[in-house]
Amino acid sequence: EAWSAVAFDTAWILFGAMSRAKDPNSGEDIRKELKKTSGVSLVTTDSFSFGEDNSPRKDLYLYRISKDGIQYEATLK
Repeated sequence: EAWSAVAFDTAWILFGAMSRAKDPNSGEDIRKELKKTSGVSLVTTDSFSFGEDNSPRKDLYLYRISKDGIQYEATLK
């Protein structure tokens, strides 16, 4: 479902920041790496970055995939 894709993308971004952090156990080091996140290709968007206010710089498009096919659900801005 759509929220599973959002959860996967969230984990992907977090684990990527943790792997780049000097100390992956340091919240401050992880935060610094999260701020550097730019142009990451995810399930829900082709290019993800954080803005100045730490919010996503792209709209999030949610689709439901079921036996009936792929159906648009919502756009989160």
